[in-house]
Amino acid sequence: MLLAGMAGTAAAQTGNRQRILPLDSEFYAALRSLYISRGLALPSTTGPQSEAELSLALDRLDTAALSPGETELYDHLASALGPRPLFTGRVTPALEAQAHTNGEDFSLSHQFYRPINTMRPFLGLSAEMFLTDNAYIYFEWPVTGRMYYADKGTAGSHPPSPGAGESFFSANIPFLAGENDFDSDTPYRAFLALGGGGWNVVLGRDRLSWGPGESGNFVVGDQVHYHNNLRASFFNDSFKYTYNITGFPYPGEYYLGWKNGDYDPSGTWSGTQTGGAGIKGLSLFIAHRGEMRFLKQRLNLVITETIRYQSRNGNISLEAFLPVLLMHNFYRDNNQNSLLSLEADYALFPGLNLYGQVAVDEFNIPFAEGSPSADAPANPPAMGYMLGAKTAFPLRGGIFQASLEGAYTTPYLYLDRESEGFNSNSFVTAVRYQTGAGYYFFVEDFLGYRWGGDALVVNLRSSFTRLERWKAQFNFLLMFHGTHDRWTKWEQVYSAGSGNSPRDAFLTSAHQPRNYADPEADRRNAVSVTILPSVSGSVVLWKNCRVYGEADFIAQINHGNRRGAFAADLQLSLGFSYSFDFSVPAETHALDG
Repeated sequence: MLLAGMAGTAAAQTGNRQRILPLDSEFYAALRSLYISRGLALPSTTGPQSEAELSLALDRLDTAALSPGETELYDHLASALGPRPLFTGRVTPALEAQAHTNGEDFSLSHQFYRPINTMRPFLGLSAEMFLTDNAYIYFEWPVTGRMYYADKGTAGSHPPSPGAGESFFSANIPFLAGENDFDSDTPYRAFLALGGGGWNVVLGRDRLSWGPGESGNFVVGDQVHYHNNLRASFFNDSFKYTYNITGFPYPGEYYLGWKNGDYDPSGTWSGTQTGGAGIKGLSLFIAHRGEMRFLKQRLNLVITETIRYQSRNGNISLEAFLPVLLMHNFYRDNNQNSLLSLEADYALFPGLNLYGQVAVDEFNIPFAEGSPSADAPANPPAMGYMLGAKTAFPLRGGIFQASLEGAYTTPYLYLDRESEGFNSNSFVTAVRYQTGAGYYFFVEDFLGYRWGGDALVVNLRSSFTRLERWKAQFNFLLMFHGTHDRWTKWEQVYSAGSGNSPRDAFLTSAHQPRNYADPEADRRNAVSVTILPSVSGSVVLWKNCRVYGEADFIAQINHGNRRGAFAADLQLSLGFSYSFDFSVPAETHALDG
């Protein structure tokens, strides 16, 4: 009776298009393929998006000009955005196992090619509700083992979990490592969305991805497990504006090695604690992003401005929240660091799209920051460059997609000066995971490009997809990575080649500054080379029943940036999932009374 009454207040639920599709939905790749095949600039690269925005993207297409294969794809996408029940609950049991051959050299989360946040829970419980034509609620609660693990150094008081790490085999089954092996740090995706035909506002927790990159994106990468954020988007046929505020843990909560405001690298660098012992403070990521379409939808230009704001006392000026303010006006503030990104993609002809990104964290030119010399240091340049090409077209009842991408990031990209004793202005953030009863581990990631600074990356990818049937994908990554990492201390530099603390202008071959996590970083003396072929795929056995797997082989020359060191690892994953829904259709309002 209660559900019937609720349905009665929402008799026209077919008008609600505020559902937010998750980043791993195949809808995005299929829509992007249709745009590339038709010779249009890419649809919005700011995700995730609402069904209202995706419907607008479909409406841009001239259906009369579609080929038979494109028409089939268009019809499939249009039907996916059809009317939905007032309330839907979903139960998704899954069994997933992982194995790898080298737990000694590859034991940390960032050393696995398949990100930790892609592991499916043992039992996924989710619910969504369309409250009115303008309101949507989503919540999920995964029942699974701990997603992160404790390594040997902390195994005494924090027992290891079956998550991928030093062990050969791992699985998503809870309690395999004892009664405390249960992930209670959920949910990772839950929010309230409000919106209309050309706007939406979302408050909650979700993954984000901004940009067209295949190997990653410079401003917001999807490797960050979740953002606790408030974001608003406004869009029409040729323009989109997005404003975002994300709250992250303050570094003082998990950097326990600092003493009296200064980090002691000889002490313990640890993110594991019971809570309450760290220094509380404010840590925000604030960004706004504008996308514009030109030349009859063939050219897309995007500009993004962001700031990283942190404060031990929690103070912040309200001007930092003004959505139309130029955030680079804050560059003089010791508590803030700004980053600018320019992106463009262009449909050269039907079936081929060219795209690029440039990220500006720091730049030194004579009339701006000043250039370093042999006698006087200056801020190091901190830039990122990406160039790529994508192709896609219908083929034999499916979609063929391929891309070739190159990216280069300078050594100090995302890093910044210390403030209040913490490296607090860096575009590096932490996500909290449970490692045992009452114990937590803060895992740090770059906010932007997954591989961070000091990297040269070439990525080749191809895939073939039969929607809701099967998918096969091949990826090849070649990466040269210098000695700098996310814990390298920021400092001013002299010109390359000078005898006064020289710095490499390209990939660094010697780690000369201090490092917050590795007291032996000065032993790094070579650029590492990573060769990483990967194959993955999935098959739908019957409706809502899927088998999926992935095999990644990683070979690293100069492993750990030690000259002559070699390490390799074969990383495997295999899973099976089945989902079933129970729903209350909007039409049940007719049964009320």
